[in-house]
Amino acid sequence: MAQTQAVAELLRRVRPDVQVELREIVTEGDRRQETLPAPSDSKSAFTAELSQALVDDRIDLAVHSAKDLPVDQLPELCIGCVPPRLAPNDALISDVAGELPALPTNAVVGTSSLRRSAQLLSLRPDLRIVPLRGNIDTRIKKVRAGECQATLLAVAGLQRAGLAEQAAQIIPIDLILPAPGQAALAVECRRDRDDLLELLRPIQHEPSALELAAERLLVVRLGVGCRAPLGALARAGAADVTLTAAMFSPDGSRCCRASHRAPIDQVEYLVEQVVTQLHCQGAAELLALC
Repeated sequence: MAQTQAVAELLRRVRPDVQVELREIVTEGDRRQETLPAPSDSKSAFTAELSQALVDDRIDLAVHSAKDLPVDQLPELCIGCVPPRLAPNDALISDVAGELPALPTNAVVGTSSLRRSAQLLSLRPDLRIVPLRGNIDTRIKKVRAGECQATLLAVAGLQRAGLAEQAAQIIPIDLILPAPGQAALAVECRRDRDDLLELLRPIQHEPSALELAAERLLVVRLGVGCRAPLGALARAGAADVTLTAAMFSPDGSRCCRASHRAPIDQVEYLVEQVVTQLHCQGAAELLALC
C-alpha cells in the first residue's frame, strides 16, 4: 500500500477539494508470493485483478509498480500518469559484504529474478544463485536468517517501505541495469474517464513518463515479454533522452549491450536504434536460450 499512499498524498496536495479513498485489493501475486515460479514469469499476478477492477468500475485508479505492469494492457485502460520516479538502482542486502565485489568466493545469493541472476553471474561467475521469494521484508529476513548471504532489491522499493537503511550498497547502474520501469509508478485508469485524466495531470512528471514510455516500447519492439534477462534504463534530459539496454544469457556468459541518445520527441527512433544494435549483437540468439 505504500506506493498507493504516496500517490494519494500527491493528489491531496494538488487537489485538497477531492476526497481520496484507498481500497486494498489482495491480488493473486500477494497471496502466492512464496509459490509463484518467479517474478519475471508472473507480473500479471500482481496487476490483473487491479486492472479488472478498473474495467468493472469498482475503483477509479490503480497504482502499479511500473515494472510489473504488462505492456499489453486491457484496451479499455491506459496509464493516466507517471509521478516522479525514484532512484532506479538495485541495492545489495548482505551481512557479509558492504559491496558487491566484496562478496566471498562462491557466495550464495538469493534471487528469483532472471535479470538479476544473469547480471550477477556475468560479473561473478563463482556466485551460487538460489531462489528467494516473498515480499521485501520477507526476503530481507531470509538473508538475515542465513538462508543466503545476499540478495538484490530495488532501492525504490526499500525507500517506499521505509527500509532504505537495510541496503549495504546502492549498486551503480553500470554494474547492474534495472528492469524496464523499475522505480516508476504507473497510475492506471479507464481511457474514457476524461475527468480522471484531468485530475491526474498535475502529478504527471513528464521526464519520468518519457523514460517509462521508452523502456516499455523497447520491451514491445524486442518482443521479449518477461522471458529474457533484460536490463534497460532511459534517462531524460531537458532536450534529449538516452536509452541503455542489455540482454544476457541466463548463465550470464553472453551479453549484448546498446545505448543511444535522441531528441525527446524521437522516442520511437531512439528505441529502434537500440533494438537494431542489440539484434546486430545476437539478441535473438540470447532470447532463444530463455
